[in-house]
Amino acid sequence: IAAGNPPRIVGRTDFASTALHGARYVQMQSLLVVLQATFGLGATIASWMALTPVIALLDEKGPHWWELPTIGPLLMLAPSIFALAAIPLAKLVLVRRFVPGEFPLFGWLYVRWTLLETLLGRVEESTTSQFNGTVFAQFFYESMGAQVGHAAVLMGSPIGGEFDLKNI
Repeated sequence: IAAGNPPRIVGRTDFASTALHGARYVQMQSLLVVLQATFGLGATIASWMALTPVIALLDEKGPHWWELPTIGPLLMLAPSIFALAAIPLAKLVLVRRFVPGEFPLFGWLYVRWTLLETLLGRVEESTTSQFNGTVFAQFFYESMGAQVGHAAVLMGSPIGGEFDLKNI
């Protein structure tokens, strides 16, 4: 591993000795695809189910033209907001807490970490980037396990989901 300018060696790694191969690799990658589909579609379906009372308030003949400006943005934002709310829950269920250490490449922890990164990436552009510099960003980081100081202003991307290892 090289860092700096000019580059200097700061560490060495050997991914081949810890990487999974063969059937175990295929099993973990298949599990990752299933989990991504489950969590991704689950948040979208939950958001639409939560909006059912709002839609039920509309006339049986459908929304009138004057109702669309009020419910349109809500219908478009709901999947992102529900996915954002599901991420701390998914982290709690899947990982509980990240700890420093060395873990096998493509192993079970890698699958769970990749799933969390996928969920974060799904809402990063549409939702979390809008929270930069607000108390909502601090609340999100803390709900994911980061230790955030009371006067901290968070302006970055939440990608890099090992929040338990962050002390800001």
